[in-house]
Amino acid sequence: MVRSGKNGGLHLKQIAYYKRTGEYHPTTLPSERSGIRRAAKKFEFKEKKLFYVGKDKKQSRLVIISEEEKSKVLRECHENNTGTHHGISRTLTLVESGYYWTSVTNDVKHWVYSCQHCQVAKNSAVLAQRYQPLPVEEPWAAVTADLMGPFPSSSRSHVYAVIVTDAFTKWVVALPLRDVAASEVSRAIISLFFLYGPPQRVVMDQGDEFINQVRETASQIELPARWPALRSPGLRPFRGLCAVWPPLEAGFYTEQPPLLLKPQGRTHFLLQMRKRSQGGCALSHRAVHTGFLHSADTSLTSS
Repeated sequence: MVRSGKNGGLHLKQIAYYKRTGEYHPTTLPSERSGIRRAAKKFEFKEKKLFYVGKDKKQSRLVIISEEEKSKVLRECHENNTGTHHGISRTLTLVESGYYWTSVTNDVKHWVYSCQHCQVAKNSAVLAQRYQPLPVEEPWAAVTADLMGPFPSSSRSHVYAVIVTDAFTKWVVALPLRDVAASEVSRAIISLFFLYGPPQRVVMDQGDEFINQVRETASQIELPARWPALRSPGLRPFRGLCAVWPPLEAGFYTEQPPLLLKPQGRTHFLLQMRKRSQGGCALSHRAVHTGFLHSADTSLTSS
């Protein structure tokens, strides 16, 4: 222990002198000699450097005495290679893992509190992005598609689900997935579009590479829907799926997507097949909302 009012650096110098010479430093008072002898048992010299090893001799922390060395250690432990600044607890842990001096705890606190970068980051207000609602005027004009899971495996080995939500009616359809590969997700979503018709826009909160793979699959069957990788916080899917997943397990099918969640409003979509002038076939759909025709005969191949 360092006596009250005594400089910690001087205390360590006295210990180092005693360990190196076996004698007391000229500045050591007679009343301090027994304390220096006891404290010296927790230190060792290795390669002409003093290390703190502790009472159990299991530690090996380099003793730091000069203020210049302390500043260097604090800087290295407070900032990592990526520019991130650690807090007091993490900085103290890093310092104490390899270095020792008597005032290390107070010095770490002072260093972090005095760090200009940390103070600016702490006092900077983070402004949330202004919410931009997705403009929709009719059912099935725009849908969101979100991946959820993993869940407990179903009887058909489904552990994920893609949740498709109609932005206008908030109608939700859950499609089961065995994995979240882009090919599997696009297959499930496109199967849904063959049942209910293609929307004008699909919003997915996924990476660009994933979006491009789904978009490429959709383009092979001439789906006109746009697939922007947009973040729409106001259009999140049905979050209660985790709770209702087991009772819905029986509704999972592999050949076509199940309608696990029924719409609250009586929204239905009627599909038609019509001949294209080139002799091929294309899907078209009509949206019937609350019992009356809402939009009619929008071709899959229209822009």
